[in-house]
Amino acid sequence: MNLADTQIAVKKLLIGIAVLTVVYYSGKFLLIQGVGIYRKLFPVEVPIPEAKWGKLPTLKMTSVTIDGSPQYTLDTVSGNLPAFTDRIKVFPIIEPSTTLLSEQGIQKLAGDLGFTGSYTKVSTSGRRWVDGTNERTFDADTITKNFTLETPSSKIASISSSTASITDSDAINLVSTFIKSKTLMNSTDIDNLYTHTLLVQIILGNLREIKPVPAPPKIIKVDVYRNLVYKPAAANRKATTYKILGPNPKDSLINFYVTNNNNIFKFPIINFTYWDVNYNDGSEYYLSNITTVWQAIQQNQGIIAYAKTKSGDFFIPQNNIAIGKIEIRDIYLAYYEPKELAKFLQPIYVFEGQFETKAQLGKLSEQGEIIIYFPAVRGDFVN
Repeated sequence: MNLADTQIAVKKLLIGIAVLTVVYYSGKFLLIQGVGIYRKLFPVEVPIPEAKWGKLPTLKMTSVTIDGSPQYTLDTVSGNLPAFTDRIKVFPIIEPSTTLLSEQGIQKLAGDLGFTGSYTKVSTSGRRWVDGTNERTFDADTITKNFTLETPSSKIASISSSTASITDSDAINLVSTFIKSKTLMNSTDIDNLYTHTLLVQIILGNLREIKPVPAPPKIIKVDVYRNLVYKPAAANRKATTYKILGPNPKDSLINFYVTNNNNIFKFPIINFTYWDVNYNDGSEYYLSNITTVWQAIQQNQGIIAYAKTKSGDFFIPQNNIAIGKIEIRDIYLAYYEPKELAKFLQPIYVFEGQFETKAQLGKLSEQGEIIIYFPAVRGDFVN
């Protein structure tokens, strides 16, 4: 084969490759378009959610009171409402029960926290230990396994004044180690914990928030939260992580006040309310449309779970704040965990943003943070 024949052969090969390429991509494009048109004409029927528990009980949530009817605006990154799936699982909360071992477990926990005397029965399942010498009280329930440890602020002030400061990381590690060593949660929740800290000081015998930080703190409040990692039934959908939030998203149902004291005052205050959830027995329910929910929020029908001005203090509740404008900057799904035992862990929409108070005579307007809840399960699936 001479040079001319080679050139002709190469040219034919290139033309053939070009033709095949055009045919391949054209065919692929037409196939995709055809499938799209077919699916529009004959959409795949998605099965309705199982909703095996029937109508769910209404969530019992209390709202912070504000003054007036603020103007709501949407200020998300995209400028639009986020897209959500049309369904999500609801999970049953395991009914607590008591055994001889659980009674012994509560007594051991009291001993580990430095309560060595006998207890007093305050109810059928309630037990109370009082450490009069150190002004501490430990209350626990043998059925729910929930408990509180209280120490008066005056005593905490006396103890913390003679202890060294403590860091965020040390406080978090102490709390995490305590929860894991006492097996206070199931293994799934322990693997999905996250925390938030608040720096605390005592002023005139009262707990107060430290801001700005003048020096390393002597007391740190560690709020312990847990995530729910949810894998939808559809194989092509990724797992999603949801927060589990209580009545006040800034005050977890599980929180520890931590000092650098190596004795019984390491945790002068503990609030521990935990409901064990059966994550293997979830059932899908329809969600309310986010557009409809947003309209309800704009009509002040949401549950204001948290509202605090920048000058406010975490330990001083703020009610009847005169809010003029609310900017919602983030919207997401979470699960609501009530203070009292409920049958189910149900989803809620969470609206986070900033507010601005109304300017009043002799008082300038002020900004603050606001968090609003709204039940997420569609209304026809709720009593």
